[in-house]
Amino acid sequence: LPQRAADLRRRLDNDRSLADGGEPGDPDVESVNVVITELRAMVTAGLLDELAARLSPGAAFGPSRDGEPLAEVARALSKELRSQTFLG
Repeated sequence: LPQRAADLRRRLDNDRSLADGGEPGDPDVESVNVVITELRAMVTAGLLDELAARLSPGAAFGPSRDGEPLAEVARALSKELRSQTFLG
């Protein structure tokens, strides 16, 4: 799990931002940007929070801390999704 979390973190860190994508309406940009509704963003953020809770030490994952790096990635993605909704 720690290696998978490091791989995901590296891929996310190398991803471009929406600001780097060019002009709105550009078909090349539109085809690579993922657009989801606020409701779906909030539901997905909730699921990521649940995943993070299940990967953290406790009743669901046990006392191991091996899931904590992946839980951090899930929390960061959840926070980023929520920041782009009316809740953010």
